[in-house]
Amino acid sequence: MGTTLEQVAAHEAGHAILGLAAGWQLRNITTQPGKHPESFLPGMPDATLATNFVLPLPQIEARLTYLIAAGGMAGEIVLHGKYHLPGAGDDLAKLKAVNLSDHEIEGLIQIATRALNANLSLWKKTKRRMLSGLERKQAVLVEGIPINTLFKHTGKRFTDFAGLDKILPLES
Repeated sequence: MGTTLEQVAAHEAGHAILGLAAGWQLRNITTQPGKHPESFLPGMPDATLATNFVLPLPQIEARLTYLIAAGGMAGEIVLHGKYHLPGAGDDLAKLKAVNLSDHEIEGLIQIATRALNANLSLWKKTKRRMLSGLERKQAVLVEGIPINTLFKHTGKRFTDFAGLDKILPLES
């Protein structure tokens, strides 16, 4: 199965919504030019997507950053019931680079999927805005301010720390 623009948008919207749920502010979602041989943007092999956040102070705890990384795969699961392994390869590599096991990664994806489902309406709006921007070949696909405002009024913050503790306990 080839990757579609809808899968790509679902994946990146997943990162954005998980970041918001974890307490970050979205700056924007953009297309980044340059040679990206593993880009999964149909019709745009020399570009990739980037979800850009305003980094919080103090820094967010590491396990929440892992959850945000799992948000892309969760976005694909919400869309099609599974994630696309080639499209998730970069996120999986990043999670494995911090020595997370396959079991821990799958647990994070499950938690992220539940968090996305709690914010389904906003995830869908973000995905639609991305698709519209991709179709128009815009550099900035989603501006953060309107999505941040919508999340502030309707979003559900991530609260399943008990579930996260089961997968990745806080170190003492």
